[in-house]
Amino acid sequence: MSLRTKTLVIIGTTLFSLFLALLIFSRMIFLDSFVRLEEDSVRRNIDRAINALQDDIAVIHTTDRDWAHWTDTYNFIHDLNDNYREGNTHDGIFTSYQLNFMLFVDTDGEVAFGKAFDLKAQQEVPISDNLLDQLELDGLLLNHKDEAGELNISGVSGILMLPEGPVIIASSPILTTERKGPARGSIIWGRYLDDLEVASVAERTRLSLTVHRLDNPQLSDDFQNAGQSMLEDGMDVIQPLDAERVAGYTMLEDIYGNAALILRIDMPRAIYAQGNASISYFALSLLVIGLVFASATLVLLEKVVLSRLAYLDASVSKIRKSTDLSARINLTGKDELSSLANSINEMLAALTIAHRNVEQARDQALEALNLKAQILANVSHDARTPLNVITLKAEMLQRGLYGPVTPDQIKVFDTILINANQLLFFVNNLLEQAQLEAGKVKLHTINFAPSNLLGDIEASMLSLAARRGLRLETELSEDVPPYLHGDPDRLNQIVSNLVNNAIKFTDEGCIKVSVIRPDETHWGLQVSDTGPGIPTEAKERIFEAFWQVDGSHSRKVGRGAGLGLSIVSQLVNLMDGTVSVESHVGMGSTFTVVLPLEESRGENVHEHALRINS
Repeated sequence: MSLRTKTLVIIGTTLFSLFLALLIFSRMIFLDSFVRLEEDSVRRNIDRAINALQDDIAVIHTTDRDWAHWTDTYNFIHDLNDNYREGNTHDGIFTSYQLNFMLFVDTDGEVAFGKAFDLKAQQEVPISDNLLDQLELDGLLLNHKDEAGELNISGVSGILMLPEGPVIIASSPILTTERKGPARGSIIWGRYLDDLEVASVAERTRLSLTVHRLDNPQLSDDFQNAGQSMLEDGMDVIQPLDAERVAGYTMLEDIYGNAALILRIDMPRAIYAQGNASISYFALSLLVIGLVFASATLVLLEKVVLSRLAYLDASVSKIRKSTDLSARINLTGKDELSSLANSINEMLAALTIAHRNVEQARDQALEALNLKAQILANVSHDARTPLNVITLKAEMLQRGLYGPVTPDQIKVFDTILINANQLLFFVNNLLEQAQLEAGKVKLHTINFAPSNLLGDIEASMLSLAARRGLRLETELSEDVPPYLHGDPDRLNQIVSNLVNNAIKFTDEGCIKVSVIRPDETHWGLQVSDTGPGIPTEAKERIFEAFWQVDGSHSRKVGRGAGLGLSIVSQLVNLMDGTVSVESHVGMGSTFTVVLPLEESRGENVHEHALRINS
């Protein structure tokens, strides 16, 4: 064993032992502090989730009380007049206030009027018999007197457990607007605490929430263990789900004060991961310090024993740090070290020439790319401003803001707007191509509904297709999840370019846009047309920028500049997807975009769900 090897073994063993001891000590001391910080964070998020749910209860209670303390309601419970019922109990009321049922109960405990509504199906449904069973004169929902026998005008609100599911419910005594009686009964409003409501709370708090009944026999082990622990000591439970996620559990009581539901939040173990990262950085620092110490020892040893090798190492290190490729190593002798020094000098000379050539090529490429991007950006910007003015003025003229317009003039304005929008679409594509080539396009992924994507395409492209005498059809495959995770703006841009391209090259027939699921791990978009088709030899080049199947001067006008498919290809590549085309001359074309399947992550879902409901 050489002296250098022995020195390396001794220094390495010493450093490893010290490193291991300090690492164990730091994990014992510091990681426990991060665990406590993580638990505090989970408790704060539990409080946020409870407060958000209580806010929903308070909103329903406040609105229910406002309606109950209204002279019109006070008169309605007495005479059941049609004007009140038609004006205040139609389906729009349920949608606006997100209600599942509304009951008007008289002082005898009889339901004078009631209505239940399915918010998902947007239709009236029968009132639950289980809900009606809760209406007892001496029960909490109808008896609004306090312990002293005085009328409690505020009413009651909270969670009511029904066999079909928990309900956010509010009940208030019916009084006049001046809050005078005697009370003529109660008005009861409610909304099911279902997945939609939980998703709404999750979206507002940006938390991952799960709610289960305490008496559910099919509770998972973590819910059962947490529920048993909370029933025994009344404390919230916090426990890791795995190495990457931690969960917090809390008990929700019903309006009778009984434990009814278990609410769980689960969140990434960011604090715990930060603790591990801090310890890793600490360990890395120790390792770096140890390596520096070992290197200093080795340099001293090499300088005394192997001076020529130390000189060679120092010379190479100097060139590496200075990045001066013109420097050379001067080492005398006729052995392997001198041969190595000569080889290094020859390599440096070759690198100098190569580096000079690379820098020259890079500068030329960057200058050309920047010039192209700047020209496209300037042209696009200067063109969009007058186009926006033309579009605005045409819309104002079409709407009659400058005087009456005839039907023929309206058609002319439609033509102006459509062509202006087409030109604006082309200008935007120019700017987008410049940004893509400059690497400035970033994806902003959120949860979205594929049905909304199809709706946006219909709204923006239907008039253009109709002007060409074409039908625009959309289809959503049943096996596609209702919500996906991605960049809906860029997806809209992809489909818009494909549809716009299909409209340009199709003279009759229809354009069809479909959302599909080709397999379990992917979803896709398809745009089919009944156009002239694409020759086989042109399929490999249609996704190149500024390339067209018919690039001659005699081609039809309005066929674009050959940017749309290039932008589609580049955006799909950014999304780690693929785009392909299937086409035969005279039989139309089908473009298929296949993307990795990412279902919604439990945040921002409610926003899209409301959009669908409305």
